[in-house]
Amino acid sequence: MLATSGLNLAGRVRKDVRLGVMREYMASGKLPYFRLIESSAGARSTIEGRRKLMFAANNYLGLCGDPRLIEASNNATNRYGPSCSSTPPFCGTFKIKAELEALLADWYGTEDALVYNSGYQANVGVITALLGAGDIAYPDSEAHVSIHNGIRLSGASARSFAHNDIQALDYVLTRTADRTGTKLVAVDGLYSMQGDVAPIAEIVSVCAKHNAAILIDEAHSVGVFGERRTGLAEEFGCLADIEVVMGALSKGPASTGGYIAGSRDLIDLLRLHSDAHLFSTTAAPSAIAAGIVSVLIMRSEEGAQRAQAALGNARRLRDGLQAQGLDVSGEVTRADGTKAVAPNVSVHIGAEPWAIAIWNYLFDHDVYCALALPPAVRENGALIRCSVSASHSSKDIDQAVDVIANAFACTEAQ
Repeated sequence: MLATSGLNLAGRVRKDVRLGVMREYMASGKLPYFRLIESSAGARSTIEGRRKLMFAANNYLGLCGDPRLIEASNNATNRYGPSCSSTPPFCGTFKIKAELEALLADWYGTEDALVYNSGYQANVGVITALLGAGDIAYPDSEAHVSIHNGIRLSGASARSFAHNDIQALDYVLTRTADRTGTKLVAVDGLYSMQGDVAPIAEIVSVCAKHNAAILIDEAHSVGVFGERRTGLAEEFGCLADIEVVMGALSKGPASTGGYIAGSRDLIDLLRLHSDAHLFSTTAAPSAIAAGIVSVLIMRSEEGAQRAQAALGNARRLRDGLQAQGLDVSGEVTRADGTKAVAPNVSVHIGAEPWAIAIWNYLFDHDVYCALALPPAVRENGALIRCSVSASHSSKDIDQAVDVIANAFACTEAQ
């Protein structure tokens, strides 16, 4: 057995309240995390031996398990092997990675793009490369944890602002107007917990006033929003005004990885200074190949149809849950003024014990959703997040509505 005394694990475990609670749930078989999925994350998936409706995967476009992605993955493995086995600058960049980067740049209409192994790495990699001591970052308070972690690792100062509050952003920028160095505002395009979107046009205006740059994390909006489906910056006509655009290949595109799209100067700086790219072995060729095919699909008329199907299913789910009297996430206003429901539909619960009971009712009745507990949400702000897919049928959606409504009716509020 490995020696661990120097880590003081026993002492840390005793003091970790969340770990104690997790182990209690594990002992009772009620833990809502780390469940074993035994098939692709489609509309229905096999989870611990049972077929369940899948509303936990971010498979918005229904491409998980698509035979075209599987074929491309298999062909890439046959050609390149199961691993790139190298970091891209020192040991050579695999041609397939460069092809994906060129395709992404063309899709976004930028000069270049850089692919990372994950969306998390993309955010941390770009922030730590661009910011340092003497610089300031202004993250939305609910921006993805990778943004906040990247800021901490960079050594830059941080002045967060209240979620989607333009006046608060203007205030912190005004208060630091005399500070020198780079100023970077960092937001999500689509916030996946609440299903709301950044007021990106207003953010662009305020940042122009204060000479601040913008990073937008489009991980959850790629493939769904925008005429070309590159995300919300495009949706609101602001793509050309944003210095750093981040996207993920692991949500709608149904592959693995993240990327930054931007100017050639930006991407060249990242190639030279982004440790998350410099010192990480390139993602498996199979994942890169699947990413290429998914981008081609998203850019096509089929991609437009899949995006519409996802938004339609989200609307059906939200309206059905609201009709049952449940507290659900709101609508978003699109660039043309119409209302839509993002493909992350949250049902607000409150207290953690009740949330655990509801989640287990759903699981036992073959509906698999994601459960968000503190610190992912505020105290007594637990919620069920339902991620819809273009591949869900109307029957699937209606079944989920019935089971979720029954879960609230059959469990005791705490």
